[in-house]
Amino acid sequence: DEAEAAPVVQLHVAKTAGTSLCHWANRSGFSSLLPVGLMNRCQLLGDGPFWFGERASPASCPQRLVELAEKNLTWSSVERWLDLPLCHRLRYVTLLRWPVARTLHHFMHIISFFNLGR
Repeated sequence: DEAEAAPVVQLHVAKTAGTSLCHWANRSGFSSLLPVGLMNRCQLLGDGPFWFGERASPASCPQRLVELAEKNLTWSSVERWLDLPLCHRLRYVTLLRWPVARTLHHFMHIISFFNLGR
């Protein structure tokens, strides 16, 4: 079935277990980890945390399908998803978290990341 073979795109909301979900997907038989330098990540170039200064680069549906196929990925995460087109040849998933806990965790992550808690 074509729907079962379609890659999955996780619409990732910051600080909602994105890394854990990526590793779960990989352990569950999806191809999700993309080596980038010394790290593995779940995002294609341009889909990562732009709020950390990463270049944001929205891909068209055909372009996203080609990039996933070229990298042999069946699971990918997108952190910048509000302005992306929904593609009928992809499946989507998202994970939500209690809003106050998520906001506090994100706030503490930003403080820690930018070393603002000095």
